[in-house]
Amino acid sequence: MFRTMLINPVLVVLAAATGVAVCRGAGANPHIPEMLVASGICLAATALAMIPIQKLPADANHAALFQAAFLGSVIHMGLCIALGAVILFWRKPGSAFIYWLLAMYWLTLIGLCVTFVKRLRVPAKPMGTATI
Repeated sequence: MFRTMLINPVLVVLAAATGVAVCRGAGANPHIPEMLVASGICLAATALAMIPIQKLPADANHAALFQAAFLGSVIHMGLCIALGAVILFWRKPGSAFIYWLLAMYWLTLIGLCVTFVKRLRVPAKPMGTATI
């Protein structure tokens, strides 16, 4: 589980480096302070989104795993929106922050979903059958 959690920081660093290289190659300002703030927001949201699935026992059934993964993705989205709005109204960084935040949000969401799917693919104990 810990190795799959390293996906998001690696994705963010690669995306940031690629974005800065493309902007510099095109002669545009990469807006590095906005990129760093957006990256920090998304990484913090991802770390907090992992809490529900980490708190489950190792033998949790698939329904509980799915609910924890869904809750984690909702936490990730909610924190990215809320923290992004706080930065927008507090610092007024401009449109570059929005673009970096969107890029980092989608990348960290993909990494988060990969982590959740890997956990869901592990065989879980079967659910009990209903008796009537």
